[in-house]
Amino acid sequence: MVEAGHPDLQAFELDGFSDKMPPHWRDKGPFAPTKAWATGQVISLREASKQLGERAEKGASAAALQDALSKVQGHGAAVKILFANIGPDVQKSVDGDVAALTDAVGKNDKGKITSTTKNLAGTMNAQAPKVAGREFDAATTKKLMSDFAAAGDSLGAAGMRAAEQGAFAMDRLYGAYSKSPGQKDNKATEAALDKMYDSLGDDPKKFDAKAYSTAVKGFADTIK
Repeated sequence: MVEAGHPDLQAFELDGFSDKMPPHWRDKGPFAPTKAWATGQVISLREASKQLGERAEKGASAAALQDALSKVQGHGAAVKILFANIGPDVQKSVDGDVAALTDAVGKNDKGKITSTTKNLAGTMNAQAPKVAGREFDAATTKKLMSDFAAAGDSLGAAGMRAAEQGAFAMDRLYGAYSKSPGQKDNKATEAALDKMYDSLGDDPKKFDAKAYSTAVKGFADTIK
């Protein structure tokens, strides 16, 4: 469908999408949004990996492979920060696979792409129920939010898709944290989030990593 010209879904974040639709479930606890975000990123990385592998197996164009890789890199950047907090061994595995896929796509090594995407998808498939069954709290939510804020330079350097997932993460994690007991909305933080989204723009080819990094630093200053 994409090769025929159908628009691709470029960015996705489960908690934000869930928040905008009529709920058919009951959230449990103030940090259910953190769990939804985390689970969504793990599953999204699994599906992005499958898409890249399937495109390689079917002989998709270099542009289609690069597009699929950008999603793996985007969700991979978010998942690496997640597992740095809750599973360092998994974080190292994800980091290695994403790096290997970046190299393999650059070399058009379809065999390596296929084998690595299967490994990455399998890892995420095994981790998804563990993350979904995990309870998150205020300390972990704030730590994740702070880690994303500290990673502004690396997220921007990884490209627009990684920057998007970083912005989504900081937005949703801040939303969960600010609505938890004893906390409240911060107008300065909300304004900083707006600037962060503005810095993304609409065209990946025109994405300004420096402007994004500056916007993330502005966000970081408001949550210290």
